[in-house]
Amino acid sequence: MAMTKAEKARVEELEKALRLARALRWPDYPKPASMTRDEITANLVPGGEKYGRRQKVAFGYFYNTHSVTVSRGCSDGMTHSWSGDVTTTQNMGVMYSDEADAWRAVRHELTEKYARQLADIDARISALVAQKESV
Repeated sequence: MAMTKAEKARVEELEKALRLARALRWPDYPKPASMTRDEITANLVPGGEKYGRRQKVAFGYFYNTHSVTVSRGCSDGMTHSWSGDVTTTQNMGVMYSDEADAWRAVRHELTEKYARQLADIDARISALVAQKESV
């Protein structure tokens, strides 16, 4: 039996509420480890040209929690780039071999960040309630 428009809208509303409720939890998977310098250098392959010669790089995934994005980039173990096949930035960077691991790391970092902020808000509310009750 087909659902009415009202029933379909209600199901979609409940599914959205369920997704939001599930989002307010700690991840049920461990925080993934980023690639080490040794792992990066063990996976070097020819990349693009830099300074007139082909650079050897390892490809992987970087995340940005400010824009909540994951991008495919490269590293040579000393420098990295969040995109492309030539390194452009100093330092190795935090790179993951798997895109899903990069998204898991984003999830962990954002969960920890917002949990700290929510804990601070809860502490302020508790202090104000206690202050009000003592008056």
